[in-house]
Order: sequence, then structure tokens, then C-alpha cells
Amino acid sequence: MKFRKIAATFIAMLTVCGAAVIPAEIMPSVQTEIFAQAATNILEINAASGNGSSDIQNAINSLAKYGGTIKLTGNFTLDSMLTMYNCNNLTIDAQKAVISSDLKIALNPWQAKNITIKGGKWKMGNNSQLAKVSSSENCTFDSLNISGGNNTEGVLYYYCSADSSVKNCVFNNTLSQAVYVYKSSDFAAVGNSVSNAGGHAIGLYGSEKPLLLGNTVNNICGDGLKCVECNNAVISGNTVKNIKWNEKLDYDEGKGQARSGCGIMVMSSENIQAGKATAYAGRNFEGNIVSGTANYGMVINLCSDTLVKNISFSDIDTNGIHNSASSGTVIEGCTFKNCKETGIFFVPGPDEKVSAVKRQALGSVIRNNTIDSCGTFGVDLVMTDGTNVNENIVRNCTDYGIYCIAAKNISIVGNDTFNTKTYKGSGINFNEACSNIIIRDPAPLTLSSTGMNLGAGEKTVLKCSDSSVKWRTSDYKIVSVDQKGNVTAINTGTAWVTVRTDSGKERSCKFTVKKAPEKIVLTKGILTLGVGEKYTIGSSVNDGAACLQRIYRTSNSSIVKMTRTNWVGDFVAQKPGVAYVTVRSYNGKESTCKVTVKNAPSYVTISKKTLVMKVGQSASLSANVGNAGCAERTFRTSNSSVVRMTKTNWTGSFTAVKKGIAYVTVRTYNGKESSCKITVV
Repeated sequence: MKFRKIAATFIAMLTVCGAAVIPAEIMPSVQTEIFAQAATNILEINAASGNGSSDIQNAINSLAKYGGTIKLTGNFTLDSMLTMYNCNNLTIDAQKAVISSDLKIALNPWQAKNITIKGGKWKMGNNSQLAKVSSSENCTFDSLNISGGNNTEGVLYYYCSADSSVKNCVFNNTLSQAVYVYKSSDFAAVGNSVSNAGGHAIGLYGSEKPLLLGNTVNNICGDGLKCVECNNAVISGNTVKNIKWNEKLDYDEGKGQARSGCGIMVMSSENIQAGKATAYAGRNFEGNIVSGTANYGMVINLCSDTLVKNISFSDIDTNGIHNSASSGTVIEGCTFKNCKETGIFFVPGPDEKVSAVKRQALGSVIRNNTIDSCGTFGVDLVMTDGTNVNENIVRNCTDYGIYCIAAKNISIVGNDTFNTKTYKGSGINFNEACSNIIIRDPAPLTLSSTGMNLGAGEKTVLKCSDSSVKWRTSDYKIVSVDQKGNVTAINTGTAWVTVRTDSGKERSCKFTVKKAPEKIVLTKGILTLGVGEKYTIGSSVNDGAACLQRIYRTSNSSIVKMTRTNWVGDFVAQKPGVAYVTVRSYNGKESTCKVTVKNAPSYVTISKKTLVMKVGQSASLSANVGNAGCAERTFRTSNSSVVRMTKTNWTGSFTAVKKGIAYVTVRTYNGKESSCKITVV
């Protein structure tokens, strides 16, 4: 009881006027147990009472040894740096505070342990740094909203610290890189958002076992996420987009400055795991999303044993992954879409800086990736040795799907290449400087569709190139499938139907099930054709509905003959008369177009034979076929540099471009023509 009373008195005196001051006469008689009780106290400092930087510093000094919580309320302007030298177990709770600072360094935990800065809006000046954490342990910045700040070391800088983290923080409009970690270990950046930064978003240098998990990076000048000389790093669950060149920065790796414009960069590191499934503090992270980079999606340079797994790369201005002078790289389960140069590019490093083992990227693996619509090659291997390229899907590249240059001991097995330049039908090629290139490409496993929309209750059939596959659905409550590929839409939602071979090769079709149609409408309700004319008619269903199966039919095939009856209706006019073309949905909804067939045109006349126009003027012409039928009337110009067409079907619209003479001609489906002479003055 005696200790409780003394402790209560101590706490009361400690919190007078919000300042943490320990009276000198009490100090000699206060025992450790009393300080332990005092450490549970909360010191409240309210800016409305006139308290400022010195009061916060006094509170820090008072709780430095045994710890406690300092609660900040109101709007503060820091006019002096807050130093936490040798502090222990200290929390600054700024959830109800707005704090402004133009200081070079606002917070300085130095040789501190168990420091937490939590919450608050932090408004940093153009020459300021939020915090410099030096030689400390377990220093955490949690849920801060930070705007502004500019320092080559970063707005938040960790130096020679351990077991520290920055999590759930927002960095916006920083003029330099946001987070810079140097020579630290077990650092974690989790769930942060960095946007509109003038430098790298999060940069790690010379650190061990760092974690970059679940961060969102947007609109960055520099690199999104960067690890240099960082071993055993995990980079998962991050979204990195809109990464730009930083033309203001020169290349200076020691300060973390580079203009490279890459989504993720790892350099001179070992055992980097990017995209690996990872659990942290009750949350699961997997993969990464990288899009819209001005340079590479990901750089792996002078590294060994890097794992890149389940990462999505899209809209990359150069290569999706640029692997330079790195051995033991594994790239698995990634997707590459719209990389303007190459999806995956392996290239050696400079001889004078890199050992031969790393230079030739020995023992790397590229497997189970999907590469789509890349500018040149899907996979390009230059001077690599012992790389396996297995079970990848490569399509729509302007050059070869997989290409080797001066490479050796390369195994290229089981890859599917579509719509790429082909060599012996494989989409795979290598130059004469290569040796021991093994290519085995079995018949590809394909499905008749990779995605379709169905209405509830609708049925369809998927066909597979391999009849021995096993069929399954990801959600039988949405889509069912039998072992013959018969699919039935059950309820609205999304599900995947997947086929799998005994060897584990898979292909999937995405089914989006919407409501059954309440109505179906043809694109035309009334139509006049000439004998011999062909026409294609389409249809649409009401918003929110879907209908894959649409069957077209004619009421009189001697007048209108159908040539295609599924999804769209193609037909040809046979002889004069009237017939009705009808579309019917799978659930019985119908729509009809009245088709009147007349004689084929024996002539066509254009609405004007001559026309004088000034440069920049626009005009239109029509055509007449008399009492004949003609739905297709096509207009064209003889010289688009003089007269440029803006509409060419049924009526012709055009604009005078420059002085000269051109002829606008109308042509019917059966070859009848008429022209107008256009003089542009």
C-alpha cells in the first residue's frame, strides 16, 4: 500500500500541466518498483494549452528510462528536434494530433529500444525529414499520415537498426524517397502507401532479412521497391504502378539515388524471395503486381538464388524481368502482359566486375509463366548456361516466343507458343553461336475457349485438345461441368472450369454467369436489300444479362437464305419478296427484323457530280439506286491527301485537306459506281 500511495503521488506530480518533470526531492527515495508502476502512466500534452516541442521533449526525457505513453492532442509545430536517446519502451500516440515540421530531422531515436510512433497527420516541409532512427531496436512507425518531406536519406531513415518496422503509413507528395533503410536487419515495411514521391518509394541497402509486404506504390520518380546488398529479403503482396524516370537524379547507389524507373529492383543480393507466400502478424501475402513502369518491371542484377513467383507484370515500357549477371534465378507462375520489348530477358554482366559463374546465369529456371503481347521475344536468353525453360505459355509476340543467343546447355521443354514467329512450327529459335539446345514441345493442351459469359441456366460445351484430361470447376454452385466438358451455368457469379493432364499440365476457362435475358433485340428492325446482297445482323440483351447461345432463322429461305445462325446472323438475299429474320435466346426470348428484297441496282447516282470546296470545309454526299435494294453503299476518295473521308457507309462524309482535285466515288454491293469531282481551292 505504501508503494501504491507513493506511486500515485509520483504520477500526479509527473503529469502537472502536461509536462513530465520529476521533482528532485522525490528522486532519492523512489524505488525501482515505483518507476515500474509509473511506466504504465499516460502523459497527455495538448497543444491548446500552449504546449510545444520543449514540453514533448521533457515528457520524453522523463519516461526515457522506464517508458510509458505520451499522448499528443491538437496542432503542434516542432521548432526543435525530438531526441529519444537511450529511450526504452516509449510510445508517442499522435492519433489526435496534427504535427508540422520544417526541421532537417523531426524525430531522432538514437540507441533506443521499443519505440513506437503511432498515428497523426505529419506535415513536413520541403527540406525536412520525419525521422532518423540510428542504432536502435524495435522502433515502429504505425499508421502515420505523412505529407511532404525531402532528404536524400529519405523522409523516414533507418540506420544500423534491428527488428524495426514501418506499417500502415501513408506517404504523399514527398520530394525524395519515402523510406530508406541502411545497414539494418529484420526490418519490415508492411501495408504502407507511397504516392507522388520524387525518389524511390522504399529503398533497402546493405540490410539483412528485410520484409516488404502489402505495400502500395503509385506515381514514383525512381524505383518502386529497391533492395541493394540485401540478403534473404522477402517482397510479397505489393502493388507497384506508374513508375517514372527521375531525370533529376544521377546514379549514386550509395545514397540510393538512381533514375532507373523500375518497379522492383534487386542488386548484389542473395536469396531474394519476391512473391513467395508469406504470413506476417496474422496476414497472408503472396505475389506482387507491377504495372506502368517507364523502365523494367523488375531488375535482378548481380544476384544469386533469387525466386520470383506469382508476380503480374503489365504495361512495361521495356522488359518485364531483366536478369543481368545473376545465377540460380527461378521465375515461376508469373504473368507478363504488354511488355514493349521482352517478357523475360537474361543477359550477362561485364567481365571485369562479375565472376564467370554469375555472368552466365548458371542453373536458372523459367517455368509455368504466361507471357502475352510482348514487343519482341517472350523469353530471350543471351549467353546463359544451363537454363531450363519449361511449361510456359508464350503468345502474341512480334518475334519468336523463345530465343537463344550464344547460349549453351539450354532445355526448352513443354512450352506453348501461339501467334509468334515460328521456326519449324515451334515459335522457338536460336542463333548459330548456341550449343546443346534441347527443344521438346509436345502437342499443346488447349481449350476451345479461355473465357465466356453465360446466362443463368444456359448450357455450353468446352472442347479440349487432350481427351484424357480431368475436368473440374472452382465453384459448383456457379458452374457445373461433367467429364465430357458439358458446362451448365447455375447461379450468377464467376467460376473457372479447369482441365488437368496426368503430368499436371492445366488450362482454364473463366465463366462469368449473369442473369438470364429478359429480352433480346436485333440491331435492325427493318431492312431493304438487293438480290444477291449479303448482310450480317447482330443482337443484344438487357443490361446485367448474358446469352451465349443465340440462334438465327429465316421465315422464307427462298427469299432470305441464312449462311450463319449462331451468335450473329449472316444471310443473303435470294429473290424479291419479304421474309423475317428472327433471333432466339436459349431461354426463348425473340426479336424479328423485316427484310424486304428488291431487284439488284442497275445503276447508282451520286447526289452531286461536281463540288468546289475550300481547305478545311466538310461536306456529305448521298446515293440513289432508284427502286432497287441496296443496304451496302461504300464511299471512297481517290486522293486522301486532298479529300479525307470521315464516313464511308450509306452516306459519304469528307473534309477538304489541301488544294487539288479528288473524286469521291460511291459503289454498290454489285459493283455499280458513280463519282463526284471535288475541287479544293
